Amino acid sequence: MNLSDVLKSLRIERSVTQNQIAIAIGVSTTQYQNYEYGKSEPTAPVIAALAEFFDVPVDYLIGRGVYANPEAVLRNLGTIVNAMRNKIEKIAPGSLLLFENPITSDLNKLRLLDALVESIEIVEHEGMNKLINIKYRRD
Repeated sequence: MNLSDVLKSLRIERSVTQNQIAIAIGVSTTQYQNYEYGKSEPTAPVIAALAEFFDVPVDYLIGRGVYANPEAVLRNLGTIVNAMRNKIEKIAPGSLLLFENPITSDLNKLRLLDALVESIEIVEHEGMNKLINIKYRRD
C-alpha cells in the first residue's frame, strides 16, 4: 500500500473526516486531500504529525520495513517468529521468545515484530558482550 492508500484506510477505520485530520495536523483540508489522493507528498513534519494523530509508526505510513508488505508478513508470521526464536537462541542461549496473550490487532503484531527485528539487529551490531539476560519468573 502506498501512503495515500494508508491514509484513506486509517481515516475510514478511525471514522474521522479529512477536515478533522487536516485541522489536527495543521494543513488545509485541500492539502490533506491532495495527500490522500496521491496528488502531493507530505513533508517530514507532516508525516510525523500524521503518525502521531493516527498513533502508528512513521514506517507504517510510508510502507517501510515490516510494513512494506504487511499482508505477506502476517500470512507468514508463524514462520517469521520461529526464525526469530532460532536467532535469539543463537544470540542468547536459554532466552525465550514467548507470547502468553495472543495479540489480536494486526498493526500491533507488526509493531512487535518490527521492535523485535530492530532489537536483534542492535544486539548483533553491538556484540554479545553487551547483551544482558534478565530471567523473568512468576512468584
